[in-house]
Amino acid sequence: AKVSGLSASRHWGGHSTLSAAGIRAGQGPSWSAAWRFTTDYGLAVWKALVAALIIAAAMQSLVPRDWLVRMLSRRRPTASATAGGMAALPSMMCTCCSAPIAVSLTRCGAPTSAVLAYWLGNPLLNPAVLAFLALVAPWQWVATRALCGALLVVFGSTFAARWANSQKSD
Repeated sequence: AKVSGLSASRHWGGHSTLSAAGIRAGQGPSWSAAWRFTTDYGLAVWKALVAALIIAAAMQSLVPRDWLVRMLSRRRPTASATAGGMAALPSMMCTCCSAPIAVSLTRCGAPTSAVLAYWLGNPLLNPAVLAFLALVAPWQWVATRALCGALLVVFGSTFAARWANSQKSD
């Protein structure tokens, strides 16, 4: 429904969380503005966060752990990161809402590169965000976001996983 409305108007009708919090450009930080921002953001994402908690609980209790780990485990960390990034595409969440699922993946024994790629892939490679961006911005922005997002999801996750694994062994 949002895509069809956006394609007709070419205008994003949502409100700005910063504006709702009363934050203006050049304004210094304050506790009251931080609280207003947190409250407005929480009201905006609470449904998705509840859905993520339910999905994470369902994944831990219903999806066979060995199947999940096999699906995300590949011979190379880059391939595991690619699998994790691909798994993120249909869930289309923000990082805060995909975090409970990433924790569930970690508890199931999924490789770190796959978990990080899943967590980062949700907001960076979100097909809905790319579709919205394509409707309101030049195609170059969409291509840049998709390319940089894919590179960060695959190679950034691989690098971070290698670094994290080297820290564990020290």
